[in-house]
Amino acid sequence: MPGKNSRQFSIDELVEIGSSFEGMLREGVADPELIKLFELPAKLFYVKHLAERGTDISFKEIFRTDEGNKLALEAFFTAIDLQKKEENPYHQFIQAWENYRTRTQFKESLLSNTQIVTADKLTSASFCLSTSHLENSLPGDADQLFSRQNENIASKYAAVDTLMVALAFEESAEDEIDFMRDAKIYTASAVFSAFDNIRNQMFARAIPRSAYTVQLSSTVDLFIAFNQEKRRIYALELVDDRYYLLRVDYQESLYRALMADREKLHEDKDYKLKVYDDIYNAQLLKDTHDPLEQLVGQLIKNHRKNSSLIFMSWDMKRPAPRKRNGFCSR
Repeated sequence: MPGKNSRQFSIDELVEIGSSFEGMLREGVADPELIKLFELPAKLFYVKHLAERGTDISFKEIFRTDEGNKLALEAFFTAIDLQKKEENPYHQFIQAWENYRTRTQFKESLLSNTQIVTADKLTSASFCLSTSHLENSLPGDADQLFSRQNENIASKYAAVDTLMVALAFEESAEDEIDFMRDAKIYTASAVFSAFDNIRNQMFARAIPRSAYTVQLSSTVDLFIAFNQEKRRIYALELVDDRYYLLRVDYQESLYRALMADREKLHEDKDYKLKVYDDIYNAQLLKDTHDPLEQLVGQLIKNHRKNSSLIFMSWDMKRPAPRKRNGFCSR
């Protein structure tokens, strides 16, 4: 881009140029003059890396030989790869998730690292001497640590969730996106119910609703979009660590695949679809003039809230967090 200095490039353009340069360097097809721009910072990084490890440093080999050039660039790219991994939202979420601890475990940890001493000769009160990094923490603080941990995991999950939900919208049909862009959108829900077949029986009201109702899967968001006089219903489903956005409207066959207990529906033909599209009891996800990002943001916010509730419910002794093909079920 002739006539343009570095200050005139946007951040996105600079990132794209840097990624392009990196690719050429890795493949060994970069111009020699371009390679020289990277050699000095790579060598300085390599020297620092060796010094931190306490490895002998040969400045002559590093700065005056081809082998030194090669080793410096390899170390430089290894460090870049490691940084990318550490900054990857998915990596950060998995790391936080695998370190999940229950409230009980926090209490046990605090107790095991805290010595209770009764000073009979001085006072009848007890006091604590902490021997860990959880200094001055008492078992009662486990609730706070537990909540803080869950908020941290939910926050990291939201970062991954944002990327996946955005990708689902990006891959959707253009006419559906255009419809939603100018629409007013609310949450909706749906169930399959067999109540109509037992409503006239004396014991009908005594049967718990769950006995004759099949709910949507916890990995499905259902929402209804109103654009002028038209309405469309969409389902956002998480399958194998990926979201799919599907227009379902009132097609019963499409809903069957979105329910929590599909086997029950298959075995019992008495279940009928009921779609709850009453906007007066629904959450507004996006107003007519709001950008589509508003809808995505509200969906992610709902996912985060649901995931926080799930983390809070894991309060037995070190349960294995239930995964759904790599991610927790919402």
